[in-house]
Amino acid sequence: MTQERLGARAGLSGKFVGEVERGEKSISLDSLALVARALGVGIVALVEPADNPEREGTTMRLRQIRKREGLTQAALAAKARFSREYVARLETGRHDPPISTLRALARALNVRPCELLKGGSR
Repeated sequence: MTQERLGARAGLSGKFVGEVERGEKSISLDSLALVARALGVGIVALVEPADNPEREGTTMRLRQIRKREGLTQAALAAKARFSREYVARLETGRHDPPISTLRALARALNVRPCELLKGGSR
């Protein structure tokens, strides 16, 4: 798919898509969600390395931040208003969270949503 076509599907300009792909511009979480929807994938699929089928970077990032904050899965779930089982599925990569979930988790953990998407720093 061309950058122009992806931009049109996502409601963004093809030029902007190209600039983001080349690393010349940053993309907001909302725009990232639009691109993910246009491609028919979850947000996490766009920020994980293609050669990481287990999605370790993002799933481990959530676990790391939760532990750093001294929270159990149950405590995080209560703060974010999710079930403990859902938090466990997110941490193990068995569920690709929508943007609303990323925002709720970020609020509960006192971080920006993008911090949950940064993979690779263990």
